[in-house]
Amino acid sequence: MSSTRLPGKALLALPLHIPETTVLHHVIHRARQASAVHQVIVATSTQPSDDLLAKLATEAGTTVFRGDEQDVLSRFYQAAELHEVDVVIRLTGDNPVIDPAYIDVAIAHHFAEQADYTLTTGLPLGTNLEVISTPALGRAHEQATRPEEREHVTPYLRRNPGGFFGSKRCHSFYPA
Repeated sequence: MSSTRLPGKALLALPLHIPETTVLHHVIHRARQASAVHQVIVATSTQPSDDLLAKLATEAGTTVFRGDEQDVLSRFYQAAELHEVDVVIRLTGDNPVIDPAYIDVAIAHHFAEQADYTLTTGLPLGTNLEVISTPALGRAHEQATRPEEREHVTPYLRRNPGGFFGSKRCHSFYPA
């Protein structure tokens, strides 16, 4: 809720002519429509400003994990470990019109390439996503030291695609 670019974006209404459709509800709904997604977890901060977001996510039947406001990498890793997930599909309020088909294709590509980190590229604004293996997230959690690497989850992964992951472990792709 404390986004510096657009505070409260997760609870903004979307112009979809569907009553009570916020960015949060829409992203949860779209994630649930993807056949490869088995669990949706909203990872938000422990700050009081995120209490409403956590409440609405819980009311929507979604698992909520709360962690450090600034160390989002740690928050994602702790959520993944606690809920014993193999991969994290990172969907954000910056990409609220995600297509469930893109989610399924990205996950299939991620596993087919045995990637640690997969990023969609070339898609329309608002539709991109990332897929991260939990072990890669753990390595990034252990090794990332720059503040921006801790705050934005994947900069460390993108900065270290070769030596850190090996020659074929970091993939960007455009789903056809």
